[in-house]
Amino acid sequence: APKEMTPVQRAYHKIRFSGLIVDKNNPRSRFFAIYHAFMLNYVGLASAIALIKGEQSLVDFVQVLGVAMIYINNVVKAANVFLHQNEIKELFARMDKFSLDVTHDEAEEHIELRPKNLQTKFISLISNVLVYLPPFSLAIGVLSDYLTDFVKPHLPFQLWIPWRMTAFWPYFAAMVFDTLLTETTGYYYMSFTTLLFTFTTELNACVRVLRHRLETNGPADENVYRYHQMILKLLKDYNKMFSGPVYWEILISTLQPLGFIYAFLKLLKRKDPASTEVIIKALLCLGAPFVPCSCGQAISTQMERLHASAYLGKWYEEKPKIRKNLVTLLTVTTQKTDLNYRKFISYNFACYATVIQGIYSYLMMIIQFDDD
Repeated sequence: APKEMTPVQRAYHKIRFSGLIVDKNNPRSRFFAIYHAFMLNYVGLASAIALIKGEQSLVDFVQVLGVAMIYINNVVKAANVFLHQNEIKELFARMDKFSLDVTHDEAEEHIELRPKNLQTKFISLISNVLVYLPPFSLAIGVLSDYLTDFVKPHLPFQLWIPWRMTAFWPYFAAMVFDTLLTETTGYYYMSFTTLLFTFTTELNACVRVLRHRLETNGPADENVYRYHQMILKLLKDYNKMFSGPVYWEILISTLQPLGFIYAFLKLLKRKDPASTEVIIKALLCLGAPFVPCSCGQAISTQMERLHASAYLGKWYEEKPKIRKNLVTLLTVTTQKTDLNYRKFISYNFACYATVIQGIYSYLMMIIQFDDD
């Protein structure tokens, strides 16, 4: 993306092929929106048919179940973005303008607003793997089939394919079509991650500026209170729009990687090269819920630090109006301010630990079931 773009423009540029943020004047954008929506809904239909037919072994069944969960995860988020196009564009435009206003100040140049920490590296790695995994899956799948004399196709997604794969060309067409389906789900997920990560990074950059101003200018800086109000409003609007679909994601994240982990254990036993591709999918599904949880954790950590910075202010030495502002800020920052769903569930590391615990319990249950 060109350097002179704003962070939100860079995010839009990165996800331009997903068709999620539709530019009505751009035919290419409309084409991608329709194409990916069709492909995603085929994943839903084909995984439902495969589950209903139930002709698979346990290892295939659990994989199909995982694909069905990936479909639910993506379709809930995609429907949310399509239904709230204008509100989302408006929210991100506000975020962009506010972030530029707050962070462009020359005095803030010597504080690091967007540190390249471990979370940043992890999220950019996940985004890249999501986009480049499908061609790798296709190559490994064809290689595995060649080594096992094409007994049973190693499809990237174990789904129902509407034609028989007995001859080479119908088989190859199925492999390519299936790979394009994984490309759609990967691209969608990369896009949701990009939007969330951009919002988190910009919001945290603004909070860092607030802390810096509080610590250098003291509580008399009027802008601190005005900016804080705007940050809370942006976060509230983001939660209202996006936290519902993330709640769905957290609920189904315990089932999502199961099929791939279980298939990996089976393929590894058989020394099948496809195990390398399956373990990458398993790790992606394990890492997926980490994204909203780590972003939520990063926001609440910055808010706690803002409270600590406000606490350093000598409120008792200030004029009554400033004292009132500072006490209000202190009171508001003691309340939980984070990514959450109706204050019922907060997305943070504790939430992620619960997901991992759930995955482990289900996996043990399947292994037990298989042994029986």
